[in-house]
Amino acid sequence: MIPLLELKNVSKNYASLKSFRHYTDSSQDVLKNINFSIHSGESIGLIGESGCGKTTLAKIAAGLEKPTAGQVLYSGTDIQKFNFTTMQRVRKDVQIIFQSSKSIFNPYHTIGKSLRHALENFEDLSEHEMKNKIAAMLERVGLDASFADRYPEKLSGGQRQRANIARALIVSPKLIICDEPVASLDFSIRKKTLDMLNELIREMSLTCLFISHDISTVRYTCKKIAVMYRGVIVELFSLEEGNSLKPEHPYSRMLLNSVPICHPRQRTERRPIPPSCFGKEEFKGNGCVFYDLCDCKQPRCADTTPELNELGKAHYLACHRYSL
Repeated sequence: MIPLLELKNVSKNYASLKSFRHYTDSSQDVLKNINFSIHSGESIGLIGESGCGKTTLAKIAAGLEKPTAGQVLYSGTDIQKFNFTTMQRVRKDVQIIFQSSKSIFNPYHTIGKSLRHALENFEDLSEHEMKNKIAAMLERVGLDASFADRYPEKLSGGQRQRANIARALIVSPKLIICDEPVASLDFSIRKKTLDMLNELIREMSLTCLFISHDISTVRYTCKKIAVMYRGVIVELFSLEEGNSLKPEHPYSRMLLNSVPICHPRQRTERRPIPPSCFGKEEFKGNGCVFYDLCDCKQPRCADTTPELNELGKAHYLACHRYSL
């Protein structure tokens, strides 16, 4: 079966600040040889700490950024070969729900006008059809039709994020990329927003790529989880029955152990995650990207890059400890 979206050997680097100051040929690697696919109807979570390359991968998958190397395939065809008309269909089919709902809405436009602009790009509707579709979409995300006449600043954070979700779904996409959709919300309304998003995904038969830095959040939406570290996918696994998380990579387990536990009697001492992506020199070696912080490292980890190999059923791991 051909994946709806596939990234093949995708890498992305940006020119560093040094190259502008000293006129040297220097670059910053953000993604390194990413191989990733998502089939129609799947919900996959992509997790990792801030700065590891998650949002860059999302922009490349949506066609908003071009990879430095590799291919982005939509239904088996490289999107770089598409003409403008074909690419417009892809942009309709692949929508992003951004993290900051406050920054995506024009403060001088009402919510209804912002949703109208999204529709006008892809559909030819009459004024009556446009108004009915906007009202129906607002109601589906838990807002009544009167919110179409309100300005973004008059909405609470939760209401604005629901309008953000409506803006992405109103064009009836096939794939939605949720880039930290609940990170900016209060903890008390995160669960309600996730439940609403799950219901819409089921109703509209959507394919979902859910990006988060919180490994405990993605279990509410996704059946598969990909873990990214320094621009490399180090583990890909499916959730077991009961949505239990059973990661094997040292970094994945570190992420899981850092999640706060609400019940006071179940709390244990947590090991904080060292800041790997900021304040350090960029990783340039051929070894494992997690070598410096790993407690289980072996001599070959320093100079040999582990490949993402199958560990078990629907479980892939890039770690030399499990290599045959």
